[in-house]
Amino acid sequence: STLSACSSGRSVEAYCDVLSTHKDRYLSAMNEVNTTDDFLASLTGAVGAFGEISQMWDEAAKVAPSDIQSDVEAVRDFWDGQLETAKEMINDPLGGLASAFMEAASNSGAVERVDAYTATNCPSVGAMFFTGTGG
Repeated sequence: STLSACSSGRSVEAYCDVLSTHKDRYLSAMNEVNTTDDFLASLTGAVGAFGEISQMWDEAAKVAPSDIQSDVEAVRDFWDGQLETAKEMINDPLGGLASAFMEAASNSGAVERVDAYTATNCPSVGAMFFTGTGG
């Protein structure tokens, strides 16, 4: 009967668990990006880090509670775009940068709401993914 209680899969606990699972992997990948002086290695590392966070938001969108689900889906789509932009920047740094700014501007509301929700409901994760105050 414990399975029936979780049959929908959408809960604050499931959402926080997904973020917590990916937190260390993401921070580790970003730490590698931030500690290299090699621009191309940094971009390649960013692709890996964005791939990790993109996967995390994909998983989070599947279990996010209904009150935040649409915003989490928007954040998932945003990070999918960031992953593509990071890949693009390896070949076209200026074009990729312009694309990144456009994506960020169009998704700031959903990002802020998800960040606040995560900080409030997932204290072990905090608001690390957007505001830079965590981790």
